Amino acid sequence: MFAIRKKGESQNLYICSSVGNIKTVQRDHEINISGHQFKVLAGQSVHRSTGTANEGIAKQIAKALTQIVLDENPHLKKERKVASVVLPAKRVLGDPNNVDNWTVEDAFEYRKQNEDLSKETRYFFTRFFVKAVFDCGEYNYPKRFADWPLVSDKDIEIFNKFRWIQVEAKRNKPIAGGTRNAELNYLRAAMKVAERVSYNYSDGRYRCPSIKCFPENENTDNFLTPEEARAVLEWMAKNKRNHLNMFLAQAYTGARPIELARLTWDCVHLEDEKSRVQFYNYKGGNGKKTRWVPLHPIVAEMLKTIPRSVRSDFVFLTFQGRPFTVENDSGTNSPSWINSFTECRKALGLDRTSYAFRHSFATWLLENGETIATVMKLMGHSQITTTQKYLGVADATKINAVNNLPAL
Repeated sequence: MFAIRKKGESQNLYICSSVGNIKTVQRDHEINISGHQFKVLAGQSVHRSTGTANEGIAKQIAKALTQIVLDENPHLKKERKVASVVLPAKRVLGDPNNVDNWTVEDAFEYRKQNEDLSKETRYFFTRFFVKAVFDCGEYNYPKRFADWPLVSDKDIEIFNKFRWIQVEAKRNKPIAGGTRNAELNYLRAAMKVAERVSYNYSDGRYRCPSIKCFPENENTDNFLTPEEARAVLEWMAKNKRNHLNMFLAQAYTGARPIELARLTWDCVHLEDEKSRVQFYNYKGGNGKKTRWVPLHPIVAEMLKTIPRSVRSDFVFLTFQGRPFTVENDSGTNSPSWINSFTECRKALGLDRTSYAFRHSFATWLLENGETIATVMKLMGHSQITTTQKYLGVADATKINAVNNLPAL
């Protein structure tokens, strides 16, 4: 439906939006509202000034224009599946059958039921609604974000202001931009769905707000020196031996943790000097992109010692002989192999994430003089700018090595 907005320095309100992507009328029309006259000519775009700064009159003009377009194009009413709504429905939050009364959780649930989402995306939804519980201070919002009404621009401002305050205070450090953006990107997708449903099944009043992302940390400090890497593997061998092989493989292949958790034997080719492994990129949930990585002799020998299960084709299994999953049984916490690394890095006093071995793999290759194009292919990056982030780390390591030479 047509709406109104302010434009530049003009005091008058302007017509915007469209009805079924139609922005013109088929015949000349004249609209009279409280003595104010608004003319629109056949074939002329209605995106122009209403000639008034009175919001009430401008809204009535937009409403009358909407009805004119619907009358001239009867097929639009069938496509929209509803009659025009004169007055907003009473807001009773949480009514899944009425998009005008949806909460944030209703939008996420509608997306789950009507889209083919990956297991990781569904897991995120569950984890997000359990974790996103916070106080908005003087603002009267439910503590559970899932219970908020469909968000507006103002709601996004409040969400960004209060979402991470308690978490940052508990961790005593700021939340990375990538973590914030992960939630905002999923939220944007859900609100886009709500906007589409509002147009198709209601009067199209809801519009997805502008959701801007935060600057992301390049994670250039999330890598391990060879000494730190050996310390981590030694700790794993002593305390979490069942996870040792996964992190050893990550150190020599640069694989993402989930790629190792889902690695199957048909993707492993142990052929002496030509041993290699095929990884499926599950970042984003589709697993359609693949890459081949040659196997270091240490990893090849390690894989030869792993017995194959008759019940599962996965390479890395739990003590119970089950595949490692991307979440635990409750679906709200990190998987066991991620928890093992967290426990390890706390014990060793390292401020790293489970991607540290992957980032170290790229850094070590660049330090050894490998070309950035080769490292890009081994890492499975789609853009070379992603790989270039590791150049600064490699250069800094070389500078430190030179500066640490003894004085003569």
